[in-house]
Amino acid sequence: NDAEELVFGRSVFWDYATDKKNNVYRAAWWVKGIKGGVFQIKNDSLINRTEDFGVESSDVKCLFYDKKLDLLYVGTRDKGVYEIDLSEKITYFKNEHLNIVDIEYAKDALVFLTKNGLKTVSNNKITKQVSNTQFLNYSNE
Repeated sequence: NDAEELVFGRSVFWDYATDKKNNVYRAAWWVKGIKGGVFQIKNDSLINRTEDFGVESSDVKCLFYDKKLDLLYVGTRDKGVYEIDLSEKITYFKNEHLNIVDIEYAKDALVFLTKNGLKTVSNNKITKQVSNTQFLNYSNE
């Protein structure tokens, strides 16, 4: 049973998001094992929603909730970004090399901070990319 196997102190919760219905979701990856994922806090319990949301990673690093569209974005360290319509529709940006660190929303586009730089996504397409080197050079100007 997943609820029994999840032990506090073994999983690290990296981020959280709250939807318009006040559901709280937590992003976790277990540093010493494979019990990470997307968890919902409900009635003082943790419910593993990873499989329900179609997330195929246990290395979940960050979450972002879009209030306007009722979408939960799940950033993973190894499988890219998942877009979860909390009315059950899932969009997956498959890219195992993204290594997501954080997700934000700016000027009608999603911005993914990855280990390799920044990527802006609009209409499910990467519209702008800035490498770490370009970013560093810009910040040093």
